[in-house]
Amino acid sequence: MITPYLLYEDVAGAVRFLSKALGFKKSGSAMSGKSGKLTHAAMKLGDDLIMMGYPGPRYKNPKKLGEARRFSTSK
Repeated sequence: MITPYLLYEDVAGAVRFLSKALGFKKSGSAMSGKSGKLTHAAMKLGDDLIMMGYPGPRYKNPKKLGEARRFSTSK
């Protein structure tokens, strides 16, 4: 089994989105940093598990670096 670990600048927002949009359920204990910001969470969809965490203040996502990617398919 492979468990993906996803990085989110806003872990709490990701938890809310994945719950509402895709039906994921919280799993296990979440962890917060000293500031109270959620830094780690795990969620399940059926028997499948994903983990997510905050990558830290030095992390720069591709969109902020001007390198956002868009994918499209055509038939």
